[in-house]
Amino acid sequence: MNLRPSLSSQEVEKGTDPASPAEEAKTPKMANLKAGLLQTTLEWHSAEEIPPLHIVEYAGESWLQSEPLLLVNTAGKLAVGYCQQEQGGCPRFEVGASGKGLGEISVWAAVQVPAL
Repeated sequence: MNLRPSLSSQEVEKGTDPASPAEEAKTPKMANLKAGLLQTTLEWHSAEEIPPLHIVEYAGESWLQSEPLLLVNTAGKLAVGYCQQEQGGCPRFEVGASGKGLGEISVWAAVQVPAL
C-alpha cells in the first residue's frame, strides 16, 4: 500500500478595504492576513515491511530502532511509535517510549516533516 497524501504550500492575503458592510463583517481587522501551509508527505507501508533500523545505545544496552513512525492498528487507531528489535529478537512496533503495543499493526508511515 503506497498512498501519498500531500498538502501544498499556500499563501492567503486579504486586505481590509471591504466593498460593502456585509463584506466588512467577514473581513479580518488586520491589514494583511497570511497563512502558510508546509508540505508533509506520508508514505504508507504494510506492517509486514520492516522500516529502516539503526543502532540505539542507552544505559549500556543497545538495540535496533526506527525513526518515529505513524502507526495504524487493524481497528484504525493511530499512534506515534517506533519499530524496535532487540538482539536475537523479532522486530515489533511500540507506541512512543511507553513500551506498550497498539495491538496488531496493519500499516505504518515514516513521518517526514519539512524543514522550517
